[in-house]
Amino acid sequence: MFVPDNTSGWSIDICSSFEMTIGMDIASQRHGKGTMSMANGDVYQGEWRAGLKHGPGTYFYEATQKRYDGVWNEDIPQCGAYADIKPTDQPPWPPKPKLPVLELLDGKGVEVQAFYTSMDTLG
Repeated sequence: MFVPDNTSGWSIDICSSFEMTIGMDIASQRHGKGTMSMANGDVYQGEWRAGLKHGPGTYFYEATQKRYDGVWNEDIPQCGAYADIKPTDQPPWPPKPKLPVLELLDGKGVEVQAFYTSMDTLG
């Protein structure tokens, strides 16, 4: 976890389980507003207290394209509603990455090398 003064502030936390959290923390625990992106594509945006979802927040379920808007108490949803995710309310984090275009720098050279390699193999 990156914490500027190791006690409180804004942090970026990237776990080995491919989860990422950006938000506020106190004593190296999520505390205050933040966004957590899970490896399966789910996203939670909302309040944290002592490292747990606590207070108002929204949980976006990638697999079912549903969202839960409500109140959490120590990581447990207490009162809220489920709804379908609409294109207008997609979570802003994480941004969908644009993959670079992959291409060969020397396509003709690869073709020539493959030809000569196959000729050597045939004898």
